[in-house]
Amino acid sequence: MFLSAFYKDSDDGLKKGTEFFKESATVAMIGCIHLDIFHQDRLLLNLVDLKKKKLIRSKPDFSLQGSEGFKVVLDHFSLFIRKFRVNPGVILGLAKALEKTSAKYPINRVLCKVYSIPKGSMSFIQDNIFSGQMLKKLFVGCVDNEAFHGAFSKSPYEFKHFN
Repeated sequence: MFLSAFYKDSDDGLKKGTEFFKESATVAMIGCIHLDIFHQDRLLLNLVDLKKKKLIRSKPDFSLQGSEGFKVVLDHFSLFIRKFRVNPGVILGLAKALEKTSAKYPINRVLCKVYSIPKGSMSFIQDNIFSGQMLKKLFVGCVDNEAFHGAFSKSPYEFKHFN
C-alpha cells in the first residue's frame, strides 16, 4: 500500500503520510480501482461495455485532513490495462459458447448504504434494508456525520462506538 501513500490510521501513520506532501510536493502514486468488476479473477471479453463506470473524485475536505484551504491537483492520470493475446482456438470456443449463453462473471458486490441516526436516539428502525441477493457479510460502522460529509479537521475513516 506504500505506492498509494497509505499508512495505518494512527497518529504515527498520519505523520508518515503527510511527509509525502510537504511544501506542495508532486507525488506519484499507483493503486487499484475499487469496483466490483475489477476484483474478480476472470479476464474480461473483448467489447465488454465499461462506459457506465464513472470515476468521481471525492471532495478535498473529505479526502484531506488538516487545516482548511488545501486542495488536490491531478497533474496526470493514467489507467493501466493489461491485455492478453488469446489462442485463436480459444476465441472460437468462446464464440460458440456465447451463441448459447451470455458471459457470466463471479462478482462479489460491495454495497454501501448510509443511514443517519439522530443524536441521542436509543433505537433505530429502518425498513427494507436488505433486498435482492442474500448477503455474505455485513459490516456496521458509525462515523461522525460532519466527518462523513467532509471536514478538514475530522477523519471519515475514524469509526466510533457513540455509546
